[in-house]
Amino acid sequence: MTAVVQAAAPAITGLVQRGFLTRLTRSPMGAIGLGMLVLAVVLAVFAPLLSPYDPYAHPHIRIEDIYQSPSAAHLLGTDDGGNDVLSALIYGARVSLIVGFAASLMTIVIGGTIGLVAGYQGGRLSTLLMRFTDFVLVIPDLALQIVIVAILGPSLLNIILVIGGLGWTGAARLIRSQTLSVRERMFVLRARAIGAGDLHIVWRHVLPQILPLLLASMVLAVSLAILAESSLAFIGLGDPTVISWGQMLNYAFDRGAVSAGAWWALLPPGFAIVWVVLGAILLGTALEDVLNPRLKRHHLERDRSTHVTEPEGMAWLGVEPARHDTPLLRVRGLTVEFDSPAGPLRAVHDASFEVQRGETLGLVGESACGKTTSVLGLLRLLPPGGRVTAGQVLLDGEDLMALGERDLRAVRGKRVAIVFQGAMNALNPVHRVGDQVAEVIRIHEPEVGAHGAE
Repeated sequence: MTAVVQAAAPAITGLVQRGFLTRLTRSPMGAIGLGMLVLAVVLAVFAPLLSPYDPYAHPHIRIEDIYQSPSAAHLLGTDDGGNDVLSALIYGARVSLIVGFAASLMTIVIGGTIGLVAGYQGGRLSTLLMRFTDFVLVIPDLALQIVIVAILGPSLLNIILVIGGLGWTGAARLIRSQTLSVRERMFVLRARAIGAGDLHIVWRHVLPQILPLLLASMVLAVSLAILAESSLAFIGLGDPTVISWGQMLNYAFDRGAVSAGAWWALLPPGFAIVWVVLGAILLGTALEDVLNPRLKRHHLERDRSTHVTEPEGMAWLGVEPARHDTPLLRVRGLTVEFDSPAGPLRAVHDASFEVQRGETLGLVGESACGKTTSVLGLLRLLPPGGRVTAGQVLLDGEDLMALGERDLRAVRGKRVAIVFQGAMNALNPVHRVGDQVAEVIRIHEPEVGAHGAE
């Protein structure tokens, strides 16, 4: 049985596909959502230039200035302090967007890190992280945010930390589920086969695959963060030193806008919140459609192509395999187990076989009986949670089970290789094919050099 594993991918050549912006703007949801958010960002950035008045100024106010209806001087009227509502609305975009983007970034960093670690490592660490995530998830976000902000004080920094520190649970579960799928893909196995470490595999192979999901999740998290800040400000826990849309609603309801019939003090901030939240949802949904690569067929799915069985050995070539006293490959008592919450699960038990030089050996069995696991166990390429617990593997008299990782790396790809069905699935879609082939050459033929491999 000739075995083997294809090599791992090299450096990232680009995380965002070419034409991404074109495809995004061609999507109705993407174009509309992007336009809505860009308008809000432009208002926030150029607030001093676009605002007709300074909402932080405190001019002398007359009674008739309070809750003035819209006019040429004040296009959206005035509030309870005689300040221009349009100016407050434009400046309020700054605070609301700062909280939205900062808290969403914090959410994705925390949730993405926990999801990546839990999904890639598996085992007890994954169980521990997910139980902690579930514990935080069952606590109502808004109720806990109210308690913490009330204790720490309603400052802008505290609001960002509280929203970001409590809103990561959904992202963690989402990223973990995607990581569980990606870590079983062929190109991850190829990376492990050429000796790549866990950090390298996560950074160069797993992260690029889930990056589109991270970007889409971050945009959607912006909308949730803005809603959370508006809710806190509306109940009086917003930063009183700055103007935000939630703060405007709080002042309007608390200071008689409803009884005065001053709809212009209520509707604009509410409309602004809906505008940005809707824009973020549309853009996030479109981003996921545009950036997320199509899922490849899982490497454990059965190949529906017709399987042709060749005659035993090499007789079909008119060549009889040479017989030797010492087989090329001898496997004795190979046993493989996987960790599970219920304890170790035995996937392969006491597998034994021999392969002579020039001989072809077929492992036959029903689906999921352990054929692939047996082959992976020979080169210690089992996925996380799997391990060889017993057995001996002799390759030309050398015990592979006694080799260290460095020595075993020299065996993989040179003396023993594994070619799986659906070999195209072993290619990482975020890397060029030539780069992946070149990395294999650099790893196994260092004398060729980087330039020669290219």
